[in-house]
Amino acid sequence: MKNDGVRVSPRPWIGIAALAAYLVVVVPTLYSVTNAHAAAIAAAATGGAQVVVTFFSGISDEHDHVRLDGYPGAFRDLLKVRAEEFFPLRPGETVELTEGHGSLWSEDLTATGAEVVTSYAAGPLAGKAAVTRAEAGQGAAWYLATLPDDATLGALLDRLVEDAGVRPVVEVPRGVDAVRGSTNTGVDPRAQQLPTPTRQSIGASLTNINSLTAQTTDLLRLTRPSIQADIKGLRALTTNLNKPSNTATFEKFLSTSPGKISQITRTATYGSWFNFYMCDFSGTITLPAGPAVQLGKPDSLNAARCS
Repeated sequence: MKNDGVRVSPRPWIGIAALAAYLVVVVPTLYSVTNAHAAAIAAAATGGAQVVVTFFSGISDEHDHVRLDGYPGAFRDLLKVRAEEFFPLRPGETVELTEGHGSLWSEDLTATGAEVVTSYAAGPLAGKAAVTRAEAGQGAAWYLATLPDDATLGALLDRLVEDAGVRPVVEVPRGVDAVRGSTNTGVDPRAQQLPTPTRQSIGASLTNINSLTAQTTDLLRLTRPSIQADIKGLRALTTNLNKPSNTATFEKFLSTSPGKISQITRTATYGSWFNFYMCDFSGTITLPAGPAVQLGKPDSLNAARCS
């Protein structure tokens, strides 16, 4: 995009209201998203922006609770698609598309109201949607269920930028960024031509989770109290187990468990249930006043199975 004179501003999160100022909004692998942020992204699309959402986005809320009713979760209604199953690709593996090929990820995707721009051309997902476009108010919402190759992604971005009505302020050769400076008295008509990253690096940036820092910070903030409570509980447990009165019991449990588990496992292979019978028991109850009461096996437990 930058090679075509379009300035890209990657930011973890710029605020809900600020999205309205952008003609193109890219949402790359935004796994965790709040309802408010998802609504802001949808509002940007209906307000006229071209919104691009990539695979594995909208899966959970800010508490890491997985959203129900199908993927891509928070963006399902905006994108008008539904993913039934994920098909991650191995490193170096690609999937053939009707235009180019995809890598890194693929999905069993159904367009519930979106236009299918590109489909899978081979493999278990042949005929399924890979890239879709859905009308959204004055704008549109695009979904990439895989990572297209550079040429295919470049053509897709060209169409997206054209649909958004984005035009460079100054016409410069391809691959050159034009920056217009200013002075105290107004705009300086002179422009500096600066080398810019290639389309390959811009396209590859879609595979990065540019909100990772913010999301990780939120995750640690939300989980820290629970982790502290768990550590406190573990400390109490280890202190209790380390008492001399408990050490012998615990060591006996560890030494006898393998044999018992082996016997139980062997027994379980003959069926899906267990029948337990009480053949004997004994005990002593010490009352506050009076003699101790001895407990023993009643005669009714002398069944043949106990002999």
